[in-house]
Amino acid sequence: MNYAIGHWTVSGITQFQSGPSLTVNYAGLDSNGDGSAANDRPLLTNKKAAFDSVGIDAIYVDASQAGTYYDLKALNTDGSENIVDPSSVHWLIPYGPQFLKQEVGRNSYANPGLQFWNVALQKDLPLHISKLENSAFQLRVEAQDVGNHNNVGPEDLNLLDVGTSTFIDRASAREQDFRSLKLWAKFVF
Repeated sequence: MNYAIGHWTVSGITQFQSGPSLTVNYAGLDSNGDGSAANDRPLLTNKKAAFDSVGIDAIYVDASQAGTYYDLKALNTDGSENIVDPSSVHWLIPYGPQFLKQEVGRNSYANPGLQFWNVALQKDLPLHISKLENSAFQLRVEAQDVGNHNNVGPEDLNLLDVGTSTFIDRASAREQDFRSLKLWAKFVF
């Protein structure tokens, strides 16, 4: 009976990590005229509006309509130039350096955290061999990410992608850290 129920070892490692802070942006568009199209950030106009509701200054589409705001999601999905009230959208992409101090700060979005659950189970089978009193045959199984948690990497927060399949698409940002099992045996003496 001792041979079956004795000499078991269970161990594990659990890791938790907060998600990286990301910056909501519209990379590819230089709205403040500083010569860089990589670091401009939108204005937060209505926290209660849907996160993917974005108004973009019409100057980027039709220069004669400067100061008017179009629904960027409608522009990206079907090309329609729907005029929106800036206070009715979550984000606003303005034109001009006068909006620089009103831009949302860097690292303003908290990406989901990560967690890993690794477990190992080991059974020692003592062997009674003369002159090798403490010898044993060890069987071990290790399960990495045993819960197969859906860890998410950095998401696409470029507002110019609103209305496309990549904008805040957690499925495409999923980390490739699938569950895995390792089996091994060892003779110790």
